[in-house]
Amino acid sequence: EQPEVKEITNELLKQLQNALHSNTHFSEQVALSLKGIVRILEVLLSLDFFKNANEIDSSLRNSIEWLSNAGESLKS
Repeated sequence: EQPEVKEITNELLKQLQNALHSNTHFSEQVALSLKGIVRILEVLLSLDFFKNANEIDSSLRNSIEWLSNAGESLKS
């Protein structure tokens, strides 16, 4: 069972705050920031964000093409 997103996020933010307050562990600050970015991407992927974005993009492209063709046929 996966831990709750809020739990992971809160723990990550606490670790990052501690590293930033001490201001002595630059590499730890960078590592925690990268860990946060990875976590955000994992959440987006788990929500099928990119899959849905591709489907929306494809649908929009088809609509644009149809509208362009319709506009051209009206000119004729």
